[in-house]
Formats: sequence, structure tokens, C-alpha cells
Amino acid sequence: MKTTLLFIALFIAMGASAQLTTIYDIQGQTDVTPYDGQIVTTSGVVTSFVRADGFVIQDGETPWNGLYVYYGAGLAPTNVQLGDEIEVMGEIGEYYELTQMLNIVSTEVVSTGNTVNPILLTTQQVNQEQYESMLVRVTAAECVSAEVMEYGEYEFNDGSGVATVDDKLWSYNIDDAWVPVFGTDYNITGIVSYSFDLYRLYPRDINDVIESSVETNKIEGLSIYPNPVSNGVVYISANSDFASIKIYNMVGQQVYKTQNIDENQTSINVSNLSQGVYILKIETINGKINTHKITVK
Repeated sequence: MKTTLLFIALFIAMGASAQLTTIYDIQGQTDVTPYDGQIVTTSGVVTSFVRADGFVIQDGETPWNGLYVYYGAGLAPTNVQLGDEIEVMGEIGEYYELTQMLNIVSTEVVSTGNTVNPILLTTQQVNQEQYESMLVRVTAAECVSAEVMEYGEYEFNDGSGVATVDDKLWSYNIDDAWVPVFGTDYNITGIVSYSFDLYRLYPRDINDVIESSVETNKIEGLSIYPNPVSNGVVYISANSDFASIKIYNMVGQQVYKTQNIDENQTSINVSNLSQGVYILKIETINGKINTHKITVK
């Protein structure tokens, strides 16, 4: 009976139009999608494979713009690549409170070679519904797990709260491909997901994890002083000119932004900021981005 109803709904949906429903609308800015049980067509750029079972897609770089597309065990199309924008039709549903598209009807590659930039989050923000199925990045997150947990997880904390990193997308526990060191800071990129009553961050491969102290994209000659900032002013200099400088508080809210600096040294007045720890994000004109913690006293 369920199959019959599905085909009836499918017939109606296909006859209605090829109108796209945005992922933002599918997510509905709530824990449970308002499109539960409905067949829709949406589109997004593939940011990750989930084994051979499906893809994670994203149609924006703001909250509520990620979606898991599930085809079935080993049934995901093999012609789809990372960076492909796909248009996909299927049924929207909740699987243990994870919003996804299943019972896939059609998949079409619209364009290739697209780039999705990870959203910079604090470790505490990883535990928020709005980032479900989105590509994110945490920086200077300390490994607070003395050893691997029961299901291959490790816990990390940048000072804002604990985020759990899991090996679902990349089996880093096989042959010890990655063994984070207790007490060491890491920059970690990955997909936020939800399972077994816990939000998790899934790195996709070895390129998504790196010790903060050996960040390959580091800005040469970067100097940030004083830190802690005790006189209300922080001085920043480097070998390259700056394009923008932003400051975020530890819940991810942007509290300072300047751009079009076109100089390799500058000073920032932070006297209006409350005492505490902040994340300083610096981008140079040649595209290098570094993040650092600063303490305002």
C-alpha cells in the first residue's frame, strides 16, 4: 500500500512542474522538516560521498543549506563527482531526526567543478541543528580524548564546548591513518551530521585534518601582539598584504570586520569587546586564510 501511495504522489509531483524546492525550505529552520513525506526536486553541490550509499549536497554557505541524499546501500550513481551540482528528485523524510532525501526518482548533473567553502564554526556550534549536513571547519580545537572512544570517535574543544569527531565518512582508524594526539590542537574540516542523539563532525579524508601548528596554508611572517590583549589594541603584521580581518566570539558571532586593507600591517581596536576568548580570522590578498585565538583582558 505504501508503494502504491508513493507512486501516486510521484505521478502528481512529476506532473506538477520541475520547480525547485530549496534546501533551506526543506530544512524549514526546525528540527523536523515541514516537507516530511513529500516528493520534491532540489539541487545542490556535492560536498561529500557517504560510502557508496549517497551524497551530501549544499546550495549555499549559510545555515540550513545542507541535505543528505540517500539512494540505498551501494546504489549511489557512479558518475557523480565532488563539486558537481546535481538536480535530484525524491521523498523527504527524517531518519532518527536526520533530514534526508530518499526513494530517489531522478538525478541530473547540472554543472561540474563547483567549490563550496566550509563555514568557520566553534566546536560548540557543531552541535547546532542549523549546520546539519553542511561543510564546516573548526580551528585550534584541542583533542580532549586520551584515547579513541568506543565507536571510533574523538572529542575536541576550542574552548567553547566539546565537538565529537567520527569516522563514518573516512575510516581513519583503519591502519591508524590518523591518530590525534591528546592535548594537541587541530584544524578539522568535515560534514556535520546527527545520529544516536549526538551531533558529529565527519572529516572526509586526510586533507581535512591537520595540526594547527603546521597549517599548510599559513601566512608567512604573521605576527599578532600582544596576546592576551590588555591595552585594547592588537597589532597584526605579515609578509603579505591583508584582504580582510574578522573577529568572532566563541559562539560564532562576528563581532568585528574590516576589509580592503591593502597593507601588511595594521592595528585593531578591541576595547569595545568584553573580556574573553575570540577567534581572529585573517585573509591575505593571495588567498591564504589563518585563524588564531586571542584573549581580550
